[in-house]
Amino acid sequence: MESNELVSVAQARALIAASVSRVEPTVKEVSNSAGLAIAEHIFSPLDIPAFDQSSMDGYAIYAEDIKGPLLVQGVMAAGHAQQETLQRNHAMRIFTGAPLPAGSDTIVMQEKVIVDSSGIQITDPDIEKGTHVRKSGSELKKDELVIKKETVITAPVAGLLASLGILSVPVYPRLSVCIMATGNELQVPGQPLQAGQVYESNIVFLQAALSPFSENPISVFYVEDNLEIIERMLSLNINNYELIIITGGVSVGDYDFVREAADRTGVHCKFHRVKQKPGKPLYFGTKENKIVFGLPGNPASVVSCFYEYVLPAIRFMLHLPQEELLTAVLKNDFKKVKGLTQFLKAYFKDGEVEILEAQESYRLRSFASANCLVALDENRLSYDKGEMVTVRLLPK
Repeated sequence: MESNELVSVAQARALIAASVSRVEPTVKEVSNSAGLAIAEHIFSPLDIPAFDQSSMDGYAIYAEDIKGPLLVQGVMAAGHAQQETLQRNHAMRIFTGAPLPAGSDTIVMQEKVIVDSSGIQITDPDIEKGTHVRKSGSELKKDELVIKKETVITAPVAGLLASLGILSVPVYPRLSVCIMATGNELQVPGQPLQAGQVYESNIVFLQAALSPFSENPISVFYVEDNLEIIERMLSLNINNYELIIITGGVSVGDYDFVREAADRTGVHCKFHRVKQKPGKPLYFGTKENKIVFGLPGNPASVVSCFYEYVLPAIRFMLHLPQEELLTAVLKNDFKKVKGLTQFLKAYFKDGEVEILEAQESYRLRSFASANCLVALDENRLSYDKGEMVTVRLLPK
């Protein structure tokens, strides 16, 4: 396929999938690995619990002694290291998490005991043997599979690993990321606008969206609409970053130099234009294992193209599961341009989706209330209320 050919959305996605390489695993501390996928199966290095322990505050006893009055022999608290042996016709005061004294087999809750000066009397004689005892290995046996490869490390997963004494795990690491914003009209937010200037919002969006997937602070460069400058910056950054995202300058106007600069830098263009709205002038190229996305400068186009193309590529690279697409009932009629797939800002709730106002590519306002994108087929001219459409939920 010629890289300057207008490709369909399906073709663009296939070209990205065929061109993107997955990252190699490395070992990282669990505390710094939230959101990453584990690169190997994790097996338990020990039994959990490691010893028989009490799950309640109460008294450790022999089940056979439950009907008689029992003398209190001593106390077992959590962390008690010395092995104790319970005598027959005795009970030992015990607290949650404490190891059972040798010989005991049952825990009686303190609420089911009458205590007097001579000892205790159990008020429920029907307590079964083994009640409130956490047996050694009852949750996990040593060498048992605990976490499967490519499981994403969440807070509970991190806690489970810590409970096994595991501080570091092999994971698929985050990426090194660079953003280049092209445009002579751009002004940094917080500075006064001069005549003809607009505030640069794409970088702020991309930094927020990319931060969970970037190993280091994301590098940002503001670049003039100048072929030599763009070429020089891209040539420098292609050697230092795994993912480069360029905003603006990707169309075919007199000041759109990204495609030519990428060609000069040795980036292999996979496609440059896609049959879609917004974001028709979308660039994707590779150089060895580095990938370059050129996104249109219009803010809504950047957001749509990021979620439809860039984020799926990142998730593939990091061995992360892809976000599932949903189907929903359309709440309003919509007319579209034939020949282009259209991605529309919308609001999804309870199986229904409403296409919002302000869909133009320069308008971000509707994204503030949107929670999804609706994809409409390139060959359709209109959709009616009540039809089923494809929905991509946006990250919260």
